[in-house]
Amino acid sequence: MARYTDGTNARSNNRVTAKAVVDFSAGFDPQQWSPIWSEAYCNGKGLAFLDQVEPPSWVIGDLVRAARHPGILYRSARDPDSICLVLYPELADQFSAPVFDPNELLSRNADSWKASS
Repeated sequence: MARYTDGTNARSNNRVTAKAVVDFSAGFDPQQWSPIWSEAYCNGKGLAFLDQVEPPSWVIGDLVRAARHPGILYRSARDPDSICLVLYPELADQFSAPVFDPNELLSRNADSWKASS
């Protein structure tokens, strides 16, 4: 079971609990990961939108979900000291990610989405 807590920012003091997430936070190691993982940090947007090629990160996500892992821990491409967590909603039965709304500013129902007259 992986536990991920970010208590560094008062506005995002969340606690997420997930079973069997893929921990890629140490990066690519050819002894541990298949070759597709070596391309995890490539320019996926450029591949997808300019070259019209499915980026390796999309393939990785498909493989992880097919293996029924609810998410991936990985290092931020912008700040390598930060660790990110992606969770796949279709596997929500395998994780808990409660909403952090200490000031109760988020709506509790769809009324706030309706257009005003």
